[in-house]
Amino acid sequence: MTKRSGRSPVRHPLAWIAALALALAAAWPPARFDPSDVPSSVRVTDRAGRLLYEYRPEGIGRPVRLSDVPPAVLAAVVAVEDRRFPWHPGVDAVAIARAALTNVRSGRIVSGASTLAMQVSRMRRGGRGRSWPWKLVDAWTALRLTSWYGRPAVLEEWLARAWFGRGAYGIDAGARAWFGKSPRDLTVAEAAFLAGLPQSPGAYGREPDGEATDRRRAVVLAAMVESGLLSAEDARAAATVALDFVEPEPVPLHAIHLALARARAASARGSVEVRTTLDLALQSSVEALARGHASAYADRGVGQVAAVVLDVATGDVLAWLGSADFTDAARRGANDGVLMRRQPGSALKPFVYAEGFARRAIAPSSILADIETPILEAGAAFSVENYDRRFHGPVPARRALASSYNVPAVRLARTLGVERVLDRLHAFGFASLDRPASEYGLGLVLGNGEVRLIELARAYAALARGGSLPPVTDVLWERLSTSDTVRTLVAPATPTGIGPAEAFLVTDILSDPEARAPGFGRGGPLELPFPAAAKTGTSKDYRDNWAVAFTPRVVVAVWAGNFDGAPMRDVTGVTGAGTLMRSILEWIGPGGPFAEPQGLVRTEVCAQSGARPGAFCPGRVTELFLAGMPPVAACDVHRELAVDRVSGFLADATSRPEDVELRRFTVHPDEFRAWSAANGIALPPPARPVAAPGGGVERHPDFRILLPEDGTVLQMDPVLRPEFQRMPLRAAVPGSLFDLHWLVDGVRLEGPFDGASWRLSPGRHRIEARGIDAQGRVIASSTVSVLVHPVR
Repeated sequence: MTKRSGRSPVRHPLAWIAALALALAAAWPPARFDPSDVPSSVRVTDRAGRLLYEYRPEGIGRPVRLSDVPPAVLAAVVAVEDRRFPWHPGVDAVAIARAALTNVRSGRIVSGASTLAMQVSRMRRGGRGRSWPWKLVDAWTALRLTSWYGRPAVLEEWLARAWFGRGAYGIDAGARAWFGKSPRDLTVAEAAFLAGLPQSPGAYGREPDGEATDRRRAVVLAAMVESGLLSAEDARAAATVALDFVEPEPVPLHAIHLALARARAASARGSVEVRTTLDLALQSSVEALARGHASAYADRGVGQVAAVVLDVATGDVLAWLGSADFTDAARRGANDGVLMRRQPGSALKPFVYAEGFARRAIAPSSILADIETPILEAGAAFSVENYDRRFHGPVPARRALASSYNVPAVRLARTLGVERVLDRLHAFGFASLDRPASEYGLGLVLGNGEVRLIELARAYAALARGGSLPPVTDVLWERLSTSDTVRTLVAPATPTGIGPAEAFLVTDILSDPEARAPGFGRGGPLELPFPAAAKTGTSKDYRDNWAVAFTPRVVVAVWAGNFDGAPMRDVTGVTGAGTLMRSILEWIGPGGPFAEPQGLVRTEVCAQSGARPGAFCPGRVTELFLAGMPPVAACDVHRELAVDRVSGFLADATSRPEDVELRRFTVHPDEFRAWSAANGIALPPPARPVAAPGGGVERHPDFRILLPEDGTVLQMDPVLRPEFQRMPLRAAVPGSLFDLHWLVDGVRLEGPFDGASWRLSPGRHRIEARGIDAQGRVIASSTVSVLVHPVR
């Protein structure tokens, strides 16, 4: 009988278990390493690759290839973390036995015998659980990882996932966080320091020049020597080298509102970089200017500002400022003012005028009425006021728009129709105006809707582009963790229905300082030292200030106010937002002259009537017109008439020649009669009256009551004293009538005709105006009916 020298290893129970485990591991592959699974940061860069912001939801992380890591780093990691890594199958039986013995002697777990592959398994499951059952799970996964993908892949994944302190995941991020360099440039001493961090980065990395750091580095170097990966001489030299740590890199916070939103979305897609269209130099300047502006106006209630700069040619976002200070919680600085919906005030008026030009309803020289104008909407009557609380009478459309008069804009919108105006605003990209036209009413032109600053900037870019609405783009491309690049698809520009000629008329008006002077004066923030079109807006109670300006190159749009809606104190769009807008545009610089498109002609007109100049016109200007629209009729506003200075009537055949003199008069259309009288503009005297038989009353079709409108319904105020509850009465009077007076329910009102008012009384009432013509006939206006409800 032959005596066995010993039991065969393959028949030992542990050997069988190991063999079975290896066989199962070989048959069941684990998931392949996906670099996008590594906790990674997303770098948001400007159009030139300069860092705007780095999003670090779980720390900095950048996947690294094994070929990019120098041998010294690999040697240090293997020596201190898993010295038998080149030989074991993912689980180190020798280390397990030694750890078990050590733990038994200590009465507690002091060593876990985790290999690099087991650590990768724990990293994959988020580091949860270190008990023995979890150790078995990690061992099982480690066998599978090593069996299927090999040791190099395991080491590469460990180097991508390991935590190195200072918010850094992976050797690449760790090298940059501690030494400001790529891992391929690390020295032996630096490699030893980093290799010692993953076991306890908080302890060794909190004070990088402390004794604990030096001791840990010495441990790593000794392990490298013991493993034969480093000579004793080189280890001693590396131990004495002073480590040159860099200061922790502060995270830039440029364009933080936009950058954070784009980074979060990119992180969810597994991207590591977002290349934006922004320009860091411009963005930094906008942020600095905004901080100074907000500080300068803080005592007047300006709590926040927002700004956006667009490239006219492409629609690219060049600067994005959501608030003056993202971190200012008291002023809700985390809100993004570029995307916030607020009332734009007068900033929408240019698009109403553009619609008027496109419909051939007006030209820049067309005379618009800036007079007391009653508006009846949804059963309620109100009168529009200008910012200066004055009526300016007959004003050219150029001056009305440039000076931002409210009354002409409302009257124009009424002529065009609110539905048509809203449709045009939608075509210019104002998607925020999502209610029916009937809900906005004519207040739409004065900004009673809510829009976004980015929409406003884009719409003005369309004007600068000749009516073509550009796509707004803020991302050029994203880089995935696989190094693939995904570029942004840019939508084509869309037509607005406004052509280049009409858009240029608006641009020309908004860049005309002379036309702007009656409303804003000269030399203010809207008047730049180079060609620029500008417009402002101020909402009710000074809650929102807007200022937009554009050159052929860029659009700058600014909002000022408070995110909680608190009003500012006497801060208009010119002072509140306009000064910041001007500062930004001056920093950017000129964009050249505006190119005049085809389809326009220049014609000399009377400055006050907009008609062809007559012999008595005191002023003439050259105005732009769409082709085919220059005026044909001559001016009849400025007249020279013969007056009998003795009788005071127009001269006739009974006047003596020596009593006749020629006088010049400015005779505006009938609707301006009351305004002319209130502003001291003398009307021509009537013809000498003559007796007329019959004495009947005749109605003249042009003798119209302007205020109140027929069908007006009013409610008596229970608080206001009755004697102060009065309605103004206004009429358009044809020709030369005298003895003008008002009749209410057939009773003549005492007092002057122009500027008259009637004291309200409950009931239904009929109102009429009358006068006497040159032939002595009684001329009556149309009649209107009003209903006054008593106090409830």
